[in-house]
Amino acid sequence: MTNYIKIHVENDTLFLRGSPEESVGCVLRGCVILHTKETMKIKSITLNLLGKMKVQWSERNHQHKKELTILEHNWTFLTNQKKIHTLVPNVYKYPFEYVLPGNLAESIDSNSYGSLSYKLKAVVDRPAFLPNLIDRQLLRVIRQYTPSYHMSNIPMQISNEWANKIDYQITIPKRVYSRGEQIPIDLLLMPKPNSGLHVRYLSCFLKEYTSFVFGSTTAMHTESRIIRFFRDEAFPSTGLHWQKTEILSVPHSFGSVQCDTQNQFFKVEHKLKFTMSLINKQGELSELRASIPIDVVNEKFEGHEEEGELPTYENAWRSAPYSPLPYLDSTSSSYTPLDTSPITPSHSTTATEPADYFAYRPVTSLPTNTNFACGILPSYHSITAPDDGLPSYEF
Repeated sequence: MTNYIKIHVENDTLFLRGSPEESVGCVLRGCVILHTKETMKIKSITLNLLGKMKVQWSERNHQHKKELTILEHNWTFLTNQKKIHTLVPNVYKYPFEYVLPGNLAESIDSNSYGSLSYKLKAVVDRPAFLPNLIDRQLLRVIRQYTPSYHMSNIPMQISNEWANKIDYQITIPKRVYSRGEQIPIDLLLMPKPNSGLHVRYLSCFLKEYTSFVFGSTTAMHTESRIIRFFRDEAFPSTGLHWQKTEILSVPHSFGSVQCDTQNQFFKVEHKLKFTMSLINKQGELSELRASIPIDVVNEKFEGHEEEGELPTYENAWRSAPYSPLPYLDSTSSSYTPLDTSPITPSHSTTATEPADYFAYRPVTSLPTNTNFACGILPSYHSITAPDDGLPSYEF
């Protein structure tokens, strides 16, 4: 096997909780691993984090393109100097960490109007005529809003009269939906007497609108796309009330739908749009059109705590502290750190030295002499009793 370099990250999907104004950001952690199977001559080892936004649009028969650097950070694990570094065959590990700001713009997959991506690039720069070693890692940044109780649980409804011929109501259970979630749509039409109308078909679109801000100007360019569509040619149109519940599913993949967001660079919104084709007794065609705004989020919210209330134990585990990856286990096969690279961690620790966080292991079991039941608090009597051992518990 030849020499190679590899980027490992704790998680390639990074979550920003809350709005850009309130989010505290998140931490990118990982390790660059260099495997040398033979002696290597190296000039430097570096890692680059780059966030880049690319936008393209057409205006007055002219194609516009623009690129903007959102974020950039560099690490140097082995500095470039006059003397070439020589590495003996071994495994070299270089941990890295970076705090992403809370107002960072989210990732956008490549579309007809552009993209916003974050990438890591590790490079082992070698002397002339020797090929460099390069590895790349794509990251995804997602913002997760916590919608208010009103936005998440109160039904959304539009009611109106169309052309003095039909009264209609369109209702959905809530405004906020997650990727992959189904949206039940209840439609109720009440035709006026002697309207003579009949429904030919009903079309429903889930449409996504993305608006970009270009440079220092405040001008915005908006692109839209249909991300889900259905057509019902059997909608009931007899009797005093025409009613039916339709089901539309929000796409699940990141490439198919972008979550609602707004930041200094772009804004993403979604709308449910309805078009009902009607025909009268004379064969004349007409259309009833309506729309309802909805919000698409990344995760489904199963419950909501009151404002200011701590999360339940069942939900708190989701934000557990950093758990190391197997390749960073300090008990694994040892490696020889470079004298010229002090950021390479030592593979051993003593009792007086603080343990390296990459070697952290959570406790997986309780002591064998533990004789209490988890989740049951001690009684008042046991607490006030003399301290002659572990407190007793009343069941």
